[in-house]
Amino acid sequence: MRLRVIFVGWLLLLKSSYATAGLVMQSRILVSDPISEKGVELLNAHPDITADFKVGLSPEELISIIGEYDALIVRSQTKVTPEVFAAATKLKAVGRAGVGVDNINRDAANSHGVIVMNTPTGNTISTAEHAFTLMCATARNIALGHAGVINGNFKAARKAYQGIELNGKTLAVIGMGRIGSEFTKRAQAFNMKIVAFDPFLTQSRADEMKVSLASTPDEALTGADVVTLHVPMTD
Repeated sequence: MRLRVIFVGWLLLLKSSYATAGLVMQSRILVSDPISEKGVELLNAHPDITADFKVGLSPEELISIIGEYDALIVRSQTKVTPEVFAAATKLKAVGRAGVGVDNINRDAANSHGVIVMNTPTGNTISTAEHAFTLMCATARNIALGHAGVINGNFKAARKAYQGIELNGKTLAVIGMGRIGSEFTKRAQAFNMKIVAFDPFLTQSRADEMKVSLASTPDEALTGADVVTLHVPMTD
């Protein structure tokens, strides 16, 4: 949702600059991946914006039509390659409705003067909640217990998959960015002890968050009952 607000705001700002110069601007946006209904409504609400929703385009199909558009909104499926930018003679901005922009060739965007946007905080809470739910489910063997009940082995499953309490356990958090920090807040509500490692986390910030700061990942892992990783995937 934040991306659509920023994106539409940017296009309207561009429109106002055209109007100052005595020109008329009708912006065309291509949405090539599925987005939320709220995003669709926001785009359609502006009379000076024409949004075309064409999901599932092949690379060749995208290249053949991208020259007609001022802006492109994608998620993960569409790959915005140098060939796409070369064909996008009118393109001014590419918006990624998500965190990463690895499916957008930023070097090609820069060489063609195209702005690349994303929504770095758009799914922070939902990701942290999802990860925390998985930790709780693992601690209580929810999946195994459920399978046992479905298979008619309730008594055996009840004894075998009782799991552990998280209360008082030590949690090692590797990566204290947006998601790691939100995960930590939820773990603290469960009375877990937090040991964190992040090369960018200062002692003052760690004290503010009421976590123990480890100097190395190994130090954070020592004595940990549970480990959660919130770091970029690298080669």
